[in-house]
Amino acid sequence: MDVTRNTFAKALPLVEKALERCQFYSFDLEMTGLHVTDKREDYLDDIQDRYEVLAEGAQNFLVSQFGLSFFCWEGGKYAAQTFNFYLFPLPMLHGQDKRFLCQAGSMDFLASQGFDFNKFVYEGIPFMCVADRDRRLEGISREPCRSGISIHKPEDVAFVAALVQQVSAWLQGSGTELILEEVNGYQRAIQYQQLEKPQFGAADPPGFYFEACDGPQGKRAIRLTRASAAEVEAFNKQKKQVEAEKVHAAAGFCSVLERLRDSRKPAVGHNCAFDLTFTLEHLAQSLPAEWPSFKRLVQAWFPGGIWDTKYLIKQLPELFQALPSTSLQPLYQALNPGGPPEPQVREYLEKTGGQLPRVEHASAFARYTGPDAASHAHEAGYDAYMTGAVFACLLQLHASNMASNAGGTRLAAEARLGGAEVSAMSARGLVSDIEQTSLSAEQPDFCGVQELMGRVNIMFSPIPYTAVYGEDPVPNLDHIFYVSGLGQGTKQSDLQRVFDGANLGRMRLNLKSRGTQAVVELLDRGASPQAVKLALCSLLSLSPEQVLTSAEFAAQKASGQLSKQPHGGWAAASEKLLSNGAARPVKRPRTDDDVDMAPVQQAEPSAARSKRCIIM
Repeated sequence: MDVTRNTFAKALPLVEKALERCQFYSFDLEMTGLHVTDKREDYLDDIQDRYEVLAEGAQNFLVSQFGLSFFCWEGGKYAAQTFNFYLFPLPMLHGQDKRFLCQAGSMDFLASQGFDFNKFVYEGIPFMCVADRDRRLEGISREPCRSGISIHKPEDVAFVAALVQQVSAWLQGSGTELILEEVNGYQRAIQYQQLEKPQFGAADPPGFYFEACDGPQGKRAIRLTRASAAEVEAFNKQKKQVEAEKVHAAAGFCSVLERLRDSRKPAVGHNCAFDLTFTLEHLAQSLPAEWPSFKRLVQAWFPGGIWDTKYLIKQLPELFQALPSTSLQPLYQALNPGGPPEPQVREYLEKTGGQLPRVEHASAFARYTGPDAASHAHEAGYDAYMTGAVFACLLQLHASNMASNAGGTRLAAEARLGGAEVSAMSARGLVSDIEQTSLSAEQPDFCGVQELMGRVNIMFSPIPYTAVYGEDPVPNLDHIFYVSGLGQGTKQSDLQRVFDGANLGRMRLNLKSRGTQAVVELLDRGASPQAVKLALCSLLSLSPEQVLTSAEFAAQKASGQLSKQPHGGWAAASEKLLSNGAARPVKRPRTDDDVDMAPVQQAEPSAARSKRCIIM
């Protein structure tokens, strides 16, 4: 269901009802861009580094669509109610004329997917973050205070005296209205400030209320209307109410996020790091500078927990490795909720004894049904639906996997005990477990994924995930080395030739900074970091300062000795070679005796980085 500015009020009760009935909801965003500069993720980034990239994008680009899909369990299947909200900020309040960037690649991608830019701009639902809305509402509720201008200059003193005389004379007469002369902004501010003071001799102070208007010359002016004290109070109350209504209208869609928070229902995204940061920046509050503070913000706005389907599928390694892609649409097509899954999934189900749940679109939500449904891919609503449907399947798969693992543990215990009676009892228990977790007509629970709550996928990193709930992982990075001082233009094949004949095992290489730097990751761990470092120094004819263990790299980065460069790589204040490329070329050792190593296996190719415009 498409929802625009004109239909938002009617759709909101439907959203509330769906949220009340659902077991979980999924969300997805479309944005006008992701990256402010060419400074992208680096393999050696820590979590704070990655968060800063995410936050920079969220603070500069705009949310263009927000997709929500609510999954309700009814009649032995999931019924999905999906909403596709177009968003656009409303420039109607002082300080609310929002500026934002557009990234050409992202806009071109949206256009190629049939994105309706006219609907985005002309019919987008207004929004602002909750913190801004509440700050504006608080300002309206406070009594006005205009004491910022000190009247000392002779011309200002004369201007105020003339104003007091003019208003006092008008109050002594019988006229109902008085329009003050059209003046510049500074003098108009003085007029507002003075009109709030009880200095005009009214019998029933203040004797009038005032408001902005257009003067006789078409410029801004102030109109005074004669009124009793009670009428002035009623006018001011009505004025505040109108101003508050304007704020609520401009805030618009942020009320949906408040409803999601208050429901405490589980939330689901796919590769959702950008979706989370954009949601909170544009609908909750300005993002904090530090990652731990951001985690607390996520926990406050998603109290029901959040699950990332990109991470969840990785936790089923046998299935994950069998699938050609775990980007959202290919993953959805492989699982095919409601229909026959692809062969890799069927084979996995046979091994684990699982079945997938039925997932359908609820009645009155037919936009994404029919043979052309896939044409809506990369529309926020459809991507939100695919995310939730994938999650429904993963609930079953993880539950079946947990039951299968539990059964294997029990059968192993039986073998050790050797009791026929115990074996029979355990076998019956295993069958019972599989029946309970694999029947598609039974509502899946979260038991198989509970421990995975809050783990958000992180791309191109040795860090397995970021934890928006709980402690972040601290992986062992002793097998990763940072190399600098290579010759400009060094290729991966150049390094591989150097490593041939060395007993380093399989490795993954990532070149950066025009080939002058590299990250070397040993996939077969064994030797100590210092031993590997010495071997790399010898192989590449580099100094110990140019080959750093992960611990040394982290220490130099923390102390400011290394800084990230806009186009990739890191620069050291003491090593200008990194910027001008005047480093020594890569070469093989002169003899095999230079390094006492056995032949190396062919290195694995670097993990392919998905070019994600909006969703993976």
